[in-house]
Amino acid sequence: MVRAGLEEALAGCPANRTAVKIGMVATPGIAAALRSALDVWQGPVVFDPVLGASGGGSLFAGTPADLGSLLGRAALLTPNLAETAWLTGWVVETLDQARYAARELVDRGSAAVLVKGGHLAGPPTDVLHSAAGERLYPGTRLPGLSPRGTGCALATAIAVGLAGNQSLEKAIDAAKTWLAGRIQSAVAVGNTRHL
Repeated sequence: MVRAGLEEALAGCPANRTAVKIGMVATPGIAAALRSALDVWQGPVVFDPVLGASGGGSLFAGTPADLGSLLGRAALLTPNLAETAWLTGWVVETLDQARYAARELVDRGSAAVLVKGGHLAGPPTDVLHSAAGERLYPGTRLPGLSPRGTGCALATAIAVGLAGNQSLEKAIDAAKTWLAGRIQSAVAVGNTRHL
């Protein structure tokens, strides 16, 4: 059903004006179905591997190897620190560790990796590694509760830029600018903030 649904959604969509953003993948079978549906479609794919719930608990019933074909198909992989650690099997808690891990994921077959550094101690800094090299995206931590869903929103905004034929770097720049504005205007609902 997943494969058929994605194939139908992409039918007739021009690959030069469409992008796919993948978020949580629950099982290895779903990962394989997504990869199979993407075999005949040549547009960009942004994969944000949501592996755990904010409140704790695993959301993927598999191993890093089970996501290998999706990692290799994505134009951009956007893991946070914990997801990067899970994918590499390394401890990823510092900026230097994030830089090394991003390079390792590219060496393992990902076209480009943007490690989201919102959970770093100190200034939040994202790390992009691709065939063009490395680029750091330093940010500023805003006071108050962090809004939920920022990583998913960032990956989606990057996919929108890629669908508009922006280069990867321009799509990331535009997405980060947009997201910074949304974070500044996030709305408090109970004890959480929402974009």
